[in-house]
Parts: sequence; structure tokens; C-alpha cells
Amino acid sequence: MRTDAGQYPGKFGRIVLSALEEVVGRNGLLAVLRLGRLSHWSEESLPDDFRPAVPFEEMGRLFAALDELYGPTEGQQLAQRAGRRLFREGTRDLGFMLGVADVGRRVLPLSVRIRLGMETMAEIFNRYSDHRVVLREDRAFYYWVSESCGLCHGRRTTYPACGLMTGLLSAAMSWLSVGRVVEVEEVACIAQGAETCTFRIPKVRTGRRRDDA
Repeated sequence: MRTDAGQYPGKFGRIVLSALEEVVGRNGLLAVLRLGRLSHWSEESLPDDFRPAVPFEEMGRLFAALDELYGPTEGQQLAQRAGRRLFREGTRDLGFMLGVADVGRRVLPLSVRIRLGMETMAEIFNRYSDHRVVLREDRAFYYWVSESCGLCHGRRTTYPACGLMTGLLSAAMSWLSVGRVVEVEEVACIAQGAETCTFRIPKVRTGRRRDDA
């Protein structure tokens, strides 16, 4: 089913479901799906390939339901944890983000690994979904700019609502910087009325090694 708003591939939807179930458990996932009117969603019902299959409107309802069920603060924290797990599952799933994993293994300067990794991830979203990403930078930060975003589609919030992407980018930066914690922050969100969902990533490596997620 094609929608004007856009879609994600079935493979992305399957990995999101799996990652979210790891975070909230099977019963929690089923409760979120019921609340979001998404009981028809299952890993079995979504194609295990890159065909468009997950409408932005439904993905937006998924994360709106997560926030409603657990509250915005905990809901966004859970979404971030799911995003970190999504990255790990994606790098294990043949064909999905393996390019990022390959960049992470190369003997390259950190700044080059980060830039190549971000370019690879942006290319995956731009090629296989309607989630359009452009990359920008200044002297201190990289910026991941989602010009169209299915994660918060149809939502109006008072807070940045794309925790899954924050977690996904955080995990990718940790991988690319060999386990260091890199604080990714969503500094603009379409759900709050901004023109884009923009994530700020510091160029300077910070913090301790990450062992959680």
C-alpha cells in the first residue's frame, strides 16, 4: 500500500518490532500495538526485504502509543533503547547497515569513520525509504537532518519525539568511535512544529565507553 506521506521498508518495520519487544517485553509490545490500532502488525505480516510496507502514519502511531502508555519521558527513553538495539540487530541482519559496520572496522581516523558512517546510514534511509536525510556540519557538530520523518509523523508534541532515531544514531556513533559514549541530541522536531527533525552530534569524542543498551 502506497501513501502520500511515505513509507519504510518491511525489513525496517520488522527490526523495529523486534527491538521494541526486547525493551518492553512481549506483553508490552502487544499493549502498544493495541493502543496504536496496529494489531495487524507482526514480524510475519511484514516482508523481510526492502519493499515499501510500513506507512509513516502507522509508524507515527506506534511511537505515539508508546509515549501514551508509558508517559512521554519513559516512552522516549524506551524508544532510545530500542533504537540502540535496532542498530545492533541491523548490523547483524545481512544487507542492513552492514556498510556502517564495515566502516567501523576500518583503520581510519575517528573523524573519517564518523563521516563515512553517517553518509552510509543516510544513504540507506534515502535509498530504501521516504525518510529523507541530509547531513550538515559546522566547526563543533555534525547534524543529521530528517527533512521528512515517519517516526513522529502526524504527531504534535511539546517535546522532541524521535527517540528511536536518537538511540539509533547514538549506537552508531558508539560503534564508530570504538565504544565511546557520544551524546546525540534532537534539537528540532517536526512534531514540535519545526521544519525538520535535526539531531546534533558533537565532533569531539566524549564520555566513557558504553556497556549498556
